[in-house]
Amino acid sequence: MEFSTTNNYIEMNNIELEKIQSRSIKNRIKNDCITLYKKYHNVLIEDAPNNTAIEAVEILSTNNNLNAKKRTYKFIITPNYPFHPPKIYINGYPYMDMLQMRRNYERDMVKKLRGNDCLCCHSLNCSANWSPAVRLYHIIDEINGILKFKKDIINLLLSAKIKIKYNIPYAYFEAYLV
Repeated sequence: MEFSTTNNYIEMNNIELEKIQSRSIKNRIKNDCITLYKKYHNVLIEDAPNNTAIEAVEILSTNNNLNAKKRTYKFIITPNYPFHPPKIYINGYPYMDMLQMRRNYERDMVKKLRGNDCLCCHSLNCSANWSPAVRLYHIIDEINGILKFKKDIINLLLSAKIKIKYNIPYAYFEAYLV
């Protein structure tokens, strides 16, 4: 169902919020959504029997509204929220999968640039780092930072391949990429 204005989303979300049994979770989600409405005009709340899903859509670019590029953030909130982190999906893919470094060159690059081996262990969504003070927009900001960081890793790896292929080890592309 498509709605044209933020006010329509707010009305529909208020109806969904009333279905949530826990008053503390309802208030927390309502406050989180107020901040999300400012940046992401289409924020949807769906109430399920044991979980609540909040979906925020970010429009990245448009080509005359024909092929809009979007990034969808979906938060699955359990009854333990805000004391336990939500499950997060970006365009349908689990966020925790995006944080894992599966190959040695990825781990080496993260260690070189960030000084640690694991992005997951330093994420807000890690249960050791989670706090009730963390808001959904903080998680979205972290996701955008991680996506930029991963693009930087790809650029650095490609510049290393270019140096090897064209035998120019003295070129310092990295200064312009990161």
